[in-house]
Amino acid sequence: MARIAIEFTPAVTQGGGVARSVHEMTAALLAASRHDYTLFIAGDSPLPVDIDRFNPNVRRSPVSAMMLTRLWHRLRLPLPVETFTGQQDLFFATDFALPPLKRRTRSAVFIHDLTYVRVPEAAVPSLVAYLGAVVPRSIQRADVVIVNSEATKADIVETYGTPPDKVIPVQFGVHKRFAPSNVPLGVLRDKYSLPDGSYLLAVGTIQPRKNYARLISALRQLREGGMEISLVIAGGRGWLDSPIYASVQAGKLEPYVKFLGYVDDGDLPALYSHAEVFVMPSLYEGFGLPVLEAMACRVPVVTSNVSSLPEAAGDSALLVDPLDVDALTHALRRVLDDSELRKSMIERGILRAADFIWERTAAQLADAFELALS
Repeated sequence: MARIAIEFTPAVTQGGGVARSVHEMTAALLAASRHDYTLFIAGDSPLPVDIDRFNPNVRRSPVSAMMLTRLWHRLRLPLPVETFTGQQDLFFATDFALPPLKRRTRSAVFIHDLTYVRVPEAAVPSLVAYLGAVVPRSIQRADVVIVNSEATKADIVETYGTPPDKVIPVQFGVHKRFAPSNVPLGVLRDKYSLPDGSYLLAVGTIQPRKNYARLISALRQLREGGMEISLVIAGGRGWLDSPIYASVQAGKLEPYVKFLGYVDDGDLPALYSHAEVFVMPSLYEGFGLPVLEAMACRVPVVTSNVSSLPEAAGDSALLVDPLDVDALTHALRRVLDDSELRKSMIERGILRAADFIWERTAAQLADAFELALS
């Protein structure tokens, strides 16, 4: 049994997909107990209840994650993370960047996506510059590179010339809470001031990569075609988001587009369950877990035909060119109009989502750690 430190900081200091994936990976690893795990947290953020129940060993740094980022990755201060974690056999960096390590400590780094390479216009320039410097260094230093899809693996191999056998895809899971919900729609409507009537649902941070402006244009086309449908977007504010809000105003769609902001995970199953269609027309995704969460809640899915999204969706969703608003509108109209298609998509989606379990993620991660330690 090896001593392995897991960088848990993103799970308690961030929002969005990175935080959720680090949280769920860690919970699955602790439940499997194949190694002696220590959680490393920068700062004093409390542990989530579901992680605390494992009574894990926790080590903290007295400085914040932002300060450590400056010290380690901007100033390149050679302060080993073992100063805080104690000696470990392996350090698992969960958020793109591998910190300084003692020479005998093995390492694994998780690269969630290569958005800053594939769609650099969708990120702020400072983030593109930071990741462009830190990620290749981390990939080169790490003993193994862990990713969440074959698509991201292919991106890394092509972009950095990384040996393919060094990049290990792991398959994310769908938490058991994602299932058809009994929470009445009226309760959700009161809590979140949802628009009246039926709605499309999108989940993800408000930022250009999610392609919300084109989705809003598709909503306008649906409504102009006579469909009484609204759009609900669950996700915190991100960056470069002004054109997204402007597209709502330009289309005079204010009564029919609802931005919920950050939504507690506990409310997501009900939001999925009451949606007519879940739509994820992203320009690029490292994996696209909400596609599978929606399927588990018996909701038909329309998503993009690029990056990892076909890998997540399989044959259980309608795939469209994310740059083609007409194609997106047509796909949504098909699902909304065709009851037999909806039924088929829902049935296939349930089977698809059932294949993705966090226990398998933990086993694949543990195997990747063994490779790094060998």
